[in-house]
Amino acid sequence: QATLVDRDTRAALGNVERLGLGERAELVRADVLRWLAGRPEDGEPPRYDLVFVDAPYRLADRVGREIDTQLPRLLEPGGRAIVESGARRPLRVESLPRLRQRRYGAADVSFYGAGN
Repeated sequence: QATLVDRDTRAALGNVERLGLGERAELVRADVLRWLAGRPEDGEPPRYDLVFVDAPYRLADRVGREIDTQLPRLLEPGGRAIVESGARRPLRVESLPRLRQRRYGAADVSFYGAGN
């Protein structure tokens, strides 16, 4: 199962269809911060083993704090988050331990882990 959240889901839809994963992928056309804010605080919100964050590089400062706050709520115990952002102004997650960081040209890719 996968949940893909983006303002423009056309590229994701094309990939999901080409891979034949339509039954296993939920595409959510939304601003991710609004989607996160709409998740229930009480009850059992969905949690994920893997979360990939690829915010627009120019918005890392604006979305970083909210993403940092929400990531622990999104991850299952032992889950991982992969955060891609611009190498010049990387999006930092302080709420989870960083396991690894790599630079690929203009991109910073950091791997974070949730406790067990």
